[in-house]
Amino acid sequence: MAERAARKKVYIELIRVLAFVLVMYNHLPGYTMYMYTKGVKQFVYMYISMITRINVPLFFMISGSLLLARKEEMGTVIRKRVPRQILVMVLFELALYLCYGLHANLRGETYALMAGHFLRGALAGNLDGMGSYWYMYAYLAFLLLLPFMQRAAEGIKKEEIAVLFVLRLALFALLPVLNLLLHLNGAEPFRTAGKFELPLVTISAFFFPLIGYYLDRCVDIEKISGKKLAGLAGAATAGILLSCLCTLMEGKADGQLTQNFVRMTDAVSAAAAFIIIKYIMLVRRPSLSEGRSGSLICFVGSLTFGIYLLNPFLKLFFYQSYKAAAKVYLRGPILSVIWVLISMCAGGAITFLLKKIPGIRKLI
Repeated sequence: MAERAARKKVYIELIRVLAFVLVMYNHLPGYTMYMYTKGVKQFVYMYISMITRINVPLFFMISGSLLLARKEEMGTVIRKRVPRQILVMVLFELALYLCYGLHANLRGETYALMAGHFLRGALAGNLDGMGSYWYMYAYLAFLLLLPFMQRAAEGIKKEEIAVLFVLRLALFALLPVLNLLLHLNGAEPFRTAGKFELPLVTISAFFFPLIGYYLDRCVDIEKISGKKLAGLAGAATAGILLSCLCTLMEGKADGQLTQNFVRMTDAVSAAAAFIIIKYIMLVRRPSLSEGRSGSLICFVGSLTFGIYLLNPFLKLFFYQSYKAAAKVYLRGPILSVIWVLISMCAGGAITFLLKKIPGIRKLI
């Protein structure tokens, strides 16, 4: 395990584990619990939910850091990377589809298993229980354009990254806040033209890999001062508080809370988390990247993709029983947190065993 830590960037693996934990929580009832509570609890739950939204951005930032520094031909990507991704998607979606049929039969319900239904559902990404698999479709899109993204990242400048950030904040934060104020005053909102498209800004699978590449490959982490780190943390906190405030204001006006503002400043929060974790692991506490701690982080990181793929299976067969038993003793988001730990342990153990099977190791 020590050799594994030496070969990998441990801070990347720690970010991967954090992102994965937040993704799992994001798909559990604890994430939306702020919609059904009041007072201080509501704000605390909401703040936690806003933080979890850095999950997918962090995953894409990792992909950008690891893949955009390479120079690959389209033929290589089509022959190697894309088929592997499609194979994983088909295998696990088919297995989950069959498990939903089995689960229905065990409950005495009918569930029509048809090849045409599966193929159409898999292509559309809307089969039962596969909501969390949407990330694989977005990642596949990223892979299909990987050589173009690699050339875009090569030589990218600070000013260009700044423009991407400004445009994203304008579309995801400034415009929503302005429209909220207009809504509260009974005025019509502003809308951008349908043909005004900025995919490198608005589509996470393209925006965040570029941000991750730049932050990891072009920013000297040792030259970042404590003042800049504090500023990053402060900006992330302010952004999350703004998201909470807008959610509460809209909820007060409309009578219900929504998720309309959860992505307002996800770029700032994700970038801050990435930089701060890297700084802690490489500059502040480099010992965390060494020895047993580094090996453990890399080991857990190597299991996260398998756990992600297996989590829908575990939820299908065990979550309702867990919830019924645990809610007698547990309340609030802790119910979801404990399930995350259970799913990580169970899914991690299964993934570890699956990796022993020839051919499976390269897939998960």
